[in-house]
Amino acid sequence: MNKQEIIDGIKRMQTNAIKRSSVISNHLYAEGLADGCSDCIKFVELLDEPQKVKVPAIIYMWLDYCKWNNYPLRAAMDEGNMRSYQRATDREGLPKWFESKENQDLFSQA
Repeated sequence: MNKQEIIDGIKRMQTNAIKRSSVISNHLYAEGLADGCSDCIKFVELLDEPQKVKVPAIIYMWLDYCKWNNYPLRAAMDEGNMRSYQRATDREGLPKWFESKENQDLFSQA
């Protein structure tokens, strides 16, 4: 879920609260809920959106393969699994890319 989806959900709650304020007997509650939604939106807007991690195309393909096969992070970074994938797809360079700690950190964020 991204920031805009959260804001849209809060706005729906706010709209419903405003509509209910004229219907329910305790209109102060509904108005308070609507005000609280406005405050929540302000806080969500302050959040930073995570930046997409940039890795080589082969790493994106490997990541998709790992997701498709429900590999946990440990299995995704296993050299034996990478070599099997390379043999099946005729793609080279996976284990070499993972030798650096910085690349391992990038992969875990991707």
